[in-house]
Amino acid sequence: MAHKKTESEPESESESEAESESEAESDQKPEPPRTRWQKARGTLLQVALVLVALWGITKWQARNLLPERTTAPTISLTSLDGKQLGTDSAKGRTLVLYFFAPWCSVCELSSHNVRALREGRSEDEVAVYAIGLAYEQEGDLREFASSHELNVPVLKGTEQTQEDYRIDSFPTVYIIDEDSKVQDRLVGYTTELGLRLRSL
Repeated sequence: MAHKKTESEPESESESEAESESEAESDQKPEPPRTRWQKARGTLLQVALVLVALWGITKWQARNLLPERTTAPTISLTSLDGKQLGTDSAKGRTLVLYFFAPWCSVCELSSHNVRALREGRSEDEVAVYAIGLAYEQEGDLREFASSHELNVPVLKGTEQTQEDYRIDSFPTVYIIDEDSKVQDRLVGYTTELGLRLRSL
């Protein structure tokens, strides 16, 4: 015969625990779902913090370079094509000076952004010069320019150039405005968009 529970029989432990858990769950209110705006706001805040951090790092890296709004030192250097080019030849235009070393791995990564900048901006508006430093022989510069298909004049920098512009890391970029003032400067990798915005 099947066993029937009488009123006098105590509940089993498993039944008692199940009822307790059910009561506890009923007391807990479900968390309201996050709205789309709350999620977007959180993402925007994270992006903003990253951008602020990157801005701070960029400023710290450039702390030893020439200050903004100072007059850029005059340079006149020979290009790999044998032309004399420099700050005077770019007067009336924004001038982007890209200082690189042929052995620099970050320069290899960022050189295509310099090429893209030249392709995207008119030469009547912006002059772009790549200035080689810390090289042993001219052939090192030629090989770098050829392997990375640089479409801008490559100038043979000197120790004096390096000293005048306070170059101690590569790549270093200076943006010189139409009045020969330092508009912006940065050290390390920068994107094509970064170069475009800084040279406006």
